[in-house]
Amino acid sequence: MLLRAMGKGSSKAFDILYRKYAPKVRSFCKALLKEDRASLSDDIVQNIFLKLWENRVQISSAVKDIDSYLFIMTKNAVLNLLSRDRHSGSQLDQAAQSVPDDIISLIISHDTRDVVGKTLDSMPEQRRLVFRMSREEGLSHKDIARILGISTKKVEYHISKALSDLRKNLN
Repeated sequence: MLLRAMGKGSSKAFDILYRKYAPKVRSFCKALLKEDRASLSDDIVQNIFLKLWENRVQISSAVKDIDSYLFIMTKNAVLNLLSRDRHSGSQLDQAAQSVPDDIISLIISHDTRDVVGKTLDSMPEQRRLVFRMSREEGLSHKDIARILGISTKKVEYHISKALSDLRKNLN
């Protein structure tokens, strides 16, 4: 009920969801992080709920279990943070050494992002949501299937079709 209202733009429904789930998500986040990193949990919680609001239309129509969805998002956000931290030292060194040679690579990168964005926008809603859950949120096919209440074969189908659309439009 709250998800549907939020999907229609109700900030009151979002506020109720936030008040109900943010403390649980924050506690889970702190449990996953070491004590010296626990202060980052507030930022992670804010980012999770920002994504929830930004994708409210797709989420409200597709997510069946908001508890699972939020906790999987939290787990993935923490894992992404830890992965970035583990590689940040070497990435900083690489970044300092690999300044782009020319502006053409930046233009190509920008154009590619535009094509990808337009392609995703043109996809059917469920295909776009499945693809984003897989690629942007790092959810497994099994987790996506459980959250959306569809089979893993259907998840694989949507991802395959999304990749096919992307390949076709990038060529």
